[in-house]
Amino acid sequence: RCLAAQGVQAGDRVALLMNNQAEFFLGVWAARLLGAVVVPINYFMVPDDIAYVLQHAAPRFLLADATLAMKLLEQQGGQPPPVPFLLARVPEGSPFAGFSMEAAMAQQSTEPLTASSHSEELALLLYTSGTTGRPKGVMLSEKNLLSNLEGFTQLLSIRGEQRMLMGLPLFHAYGLICALYALQQG
Repeated sequence: RCLAAQGVQAGDRVALLMNNQAEFFLGVWAARLLGAVVVPINYFMVPDDIAYVLQHAAPRFLLADATLAMKLLEQQGGQPPPVPFLLARVPEGSPFAGFSMEAAMAQQSTEPLTASSHSEELALLLYTSGTTGRPKGVMLSEKNLLSNLEGFTQLLSIRGEQRMLMGLPLFHAYGLICALYALQQG
């Protein structure tokens, strides 16, 4: 609802610049519930490449961890990103104190939203490490994600009472699919 109140609609892109943290999944689910495309950003990229991804993907919104956002702003000479953003885990005394995800979510209704996604639509836009130039966007549909999850189900037999240690970055396709599989299995 917070993203919808900011004007995010089906087909819009929502970028995530976060560590492996709970807010990452909130961003993924919120964007997908609205039918928006999730654009996870590799926070190990140099600020110039992050700025390129933001320009190239043209997200409507950026959900960022406050520490990563501060580092990006400092390395860009204090220039704000080209999109509005909400920040997760805003530390006390931060210049972003008015933009916390928690504060924005607290102002929204708790009425559930109905998902508006379709299997053939673009769901995820992942950027490569750019080993031969600028990062390149890899497009995955909802169907691509679901078929990956089905493949994991055929290979693994994780159940709700078990635990899965996640050591992969969530901005990467493999890490994200592994984590989504674990969550799907309860």
